[in-house]
Amino acid sequence: MPNLKRVNELPPKTDSKDHPTLRKIEMETNVVPPYLIMLFSEEMVLCTGCIVMPDLVISTASCLDVQVNRNDEKFLAVKITSSFTEYLKERLKKPFEESVNMTNVEERRSLEYYLHPQYLARVQDIDLVLIKLNHPFDIKENELPKMSYGKTKELRNCTTLYFALNSTKDETKLTLKTRENFMVSLWHFLAVPSMYCFDLGQTKSTTHLCPGVSGSPLIRFNELWGIASFSFPICDCNEIYFYCFIDFFAAQKWLKTYIKVKQ
Repeated sequence: MPNLKRVNELPPKTDSKDHPTLRKIEMETNVVPPYLIMLFSEEMVLCTGCIVMPDLVISTASCLDVQVNRNDEKFLAVKITSSFTEYLKERLKKPFEESVNMTNVEERRSLEYYLHPQYLARVQDIDLVLIKLNHPFDIKENELPKMSYGKTKELRNCTTLYFALNSTKDETKLTLKTRENFMVSLWHFLAVPSMYCFDLGQTKSTTHLCPGVSGSPLIRFNELWGIASFSFPICDCNEIYFYCFIDFFAAQKWLKTYIKVKQ
């Protein structure tokens, strides 16, 4: 099976037993929230994302390798409820422009995308992208997550979900993983106004979380508080110090320009 990311081989298999923090909160799940999606770039880079309107999704620009001052990138948003690995096999057989015909899958293609202005300017790196789709997903308004634009020093009882690749010599498996009941704290960095982070509990991690984790949601009581980003040195997905989420407080004016749903 071809690699998902052409420029690099897939990361080695992660064994969460070697990491006490991950062992405590990481597990596989088959329960897919109706707003959770996979995102692929034309280079088949895998990210996670969320539906915020039936025809609009949110993720991180850095994961999708979005180039500044370019708007001809093409993306594929995939809403899937089961048979993740089977879908992956079918997707990799087909050209990017062709659709996979499976009953448990909805595929939508990008019309255009919107980068946060501070990501464009590279002044304060708010690593967010909104992608407008060619057709709306089949999702009810009450199934969309509520966007939270608040800011607080700590958030408890948090959950996140992401699509993970587990590669062996013979097969690449795609699973949905979740971390539940964890706490994040508000951190401030030079590059960004603020991020919600939790410490993985060691100086340097050998855990490989890419691809798939970037763009995963920070959820608390069905409210969307942020999006996971690994575009900063301390949050690099191959040498993790912290697991961080871009919060929406500084981006709320920009987000509300595009997200027009009852909250």
